[in-house]
Amino acid sequence: SSWSTCMRGVYGGVDLNLDAFDLSHAKQTHANALAAEVDLNSLSVDDLGGMIRRHGGTTPAGISEKRDLVEILMGILESFTDFWGCISGCGPSPYAKSGQGLLRSVFNECLSDRRNDRAKFTPPDASEPYLARL
Repeated sequence: SSWSTCMRGVYGGVDLNLDAFDLSHAKQTHANALAAEVDLNSLSVDDLGGMIRRHGGTTPAGISEKRDLVEILMGILESFTDFWGCISGCGPSPYAKSGQGLLRSVFNECLSDRRNDRAKFTPPDASEPYLARL
C-alpha cells in the first residue's frame, strides 16, 4: 500500500530522568511504622481517641476500654496499607483530602497502570511538604 511509505518513526522514547532520583534518604512510609515507634498500650484512653480521630476514624458510642481503642487504631493503621483505598476519598487515610484528590489525579486508573503492580507498588510519601512539591 502506498500510504505506508510516508510513515516515519521517532527514535528514542521518553526520558524519565530516573538517574536524578536520590534514594540515599529514602523513608519508610508503611503505616504500621507508627505502631513500631509508639507503644499504644502505654497511651491513655484520651490519647488513643485523639489518634483515632487524627487518622480519620471514629470511636463507636459505648467503646471506652483501652484494649478496644487499641484494636480500632490498629485496624485503621492496617487499612493504610491499601494505598488505593486511602486515596479513594472514603474512610481513614494518612493523606489530607486535598492530597487524596491530587493522588487520584496522578494515579488516574485510566492513565496509570500502577494498580497492576499490586504488592510491588510503593506508595508515595504522605507528608504535606512532599505533596506540595508534587
